[in-house]
Amino acid sequence: MEFDLKTWAKLYQTEPPLTTETPHSATRELSQLALEDLPRALALWQSIDQATVQQFQHYLPQIQRLQQPILESAYTARVFLVGCGSSGRLAYWMQAYLRETHPNLKIIALLAGGTGALIRSQEGIEDSLTQGENALKPYQLTAHDYVIGLAASGRTPYVLGALTAAVHAQSGALLMLNNPLHQVKPRLKNPELLDQIQTLVLDVGPMALTGSTRLQATTALQLALLVLLDPDFDFVHFQTFFNTLDFQALAPLIRYESEILNQPGFPVLKNPLEYQSDPICLLTVLADLTERAPTFNLPPITPTPSASPWQIKTKNQADMAQLSQLATFTLPEAPTPYQLKIQIDFIDPLSQAALPAIQRFSNQACLSLPNTLPLAYSQLALKCLLNAHSTLTLGRLGYFSGNQMTHLSPSNAKLIDRAIRYALAYAPQGMTYESAAQIALSLIQTPSTGTSIVERLTAALCEASLCSPSR
Repeated sequence: MEFDLKTWAKLYQTEPPLTTETPHSATRELSQLALEDLPRALALWQSIDQATVQQFQHYLPQIQRLQQPILESAYTARVFLVGCGSSGRLAYWMQAYLRETHPNLKIIALLAGGTGALIRSQEGIEDSLTQGENALKPYQLTAHDYVIGLAASGRTPYVLGALTAAVHAQSGALLMLNNPLHQVKPRLKNPELLDQIQTLVLDVGPMALTGSTRLQATTALQLALLVLLDPDFDFVHFQTFFNTLDFQALAPLIRYESEILNQPGFPVLKNPLEYQSDPICLLTVLADLTERAPTFNLPPITPTPSASPWQIKTKNQADMAQLSQLATFTLPEAPTPYQLKIQIDFIDPLSQAALPAIQRFSNQACLSLPNTLPLAYSQLALKCLLNAHSTLTLGRLGYFSGNQMTHLSPSNAKLIDRAIRYALAYAPQGMTYESAAQIALSLIQTPSTGTSIVERLTAALCEASLCSPSR
């Protein structure tokens, strides 16, 4: 990973911090609550997710004004959805969803790192403006096409490169982001681009886990895409449904998984925990499992069963094969027989009063949603529920501190910056950002899966200053 250190440090230490990188004032004790008072942690999480959906409605008029030209391109030409990490996986989900529900719309998703990034996060590619621009060259953009860039931070080079290509081709160009433009522009090498394209700022406030934009930021992006591209999506109806969800129902599922994972050797388990998904939920479940790796510095899903704590399977292997063919990658096969599993399924809505329905058995837990829900509703709800489940589960195991991603995987500039800022809070006075960045870039050359990069960097900063860490 190569950087012009002085330029990079100048861009990333700009003050004030981005909204998505600002700690949420209500979640400063989130890791402690996850361990000591799980019902309170779930109530807090649900209130933040509901506030996100509530805040989103303020952007509906602007989204609706953008809708007509974008839909026109989708029907008569092409709409490209470009993203990295969680926003790229969202783009891919949106493409699959619209192919199923509105096959007349021409939607093409571009995920940094290709479709292999659906199961193995390839975060470093997002730092290349050139790769983003080149990704659209094979498609020979025209003035009738539309390119939508998805970047929660608003500064992702790969996405900005794709939008630059759209400007050069005189295609429609829209950047969807979650930070105000006055925060983003000073952090860009080419801020003039924002004056050449349309922007949609979906500022829904800080994330429940600081900087983890796979959470509330991506929820807002998914809502916006559904309003823009799905003629049948009814936001008001969805919000009514969303407010009926009971996040407290997740408690036994969180306890179940944390008990399984809390054993010697984690994150390497002799018998990985299997997630068995209804075929229609597969991409949503896959995204949550994949995003655990960069968020908590854990092994990604790989063809080696023992390398990852989790495996994914669908009831019908033909469905798994179809996904593999669609995504042009091969999903790993989990070991058999399965001793432990979490099942994601649909149920008759009359059989359970609470949503989601959770059942726990000796070696299995099931999360179910009504089978009568519109597909967009069930998948967005499932995304939010799995985000809460996976974050609080790993919080119970000490994989973040308070509301800081202390175990993040420093695989791109954004995540390296986050680790530096966290470590500087504990470092000796007088340590500059640029000096800390130099030490961090050296330290990450020897990655250590499952450990806290923030603790390692703090120790290294203190050693460089000939002092001991004070926590």
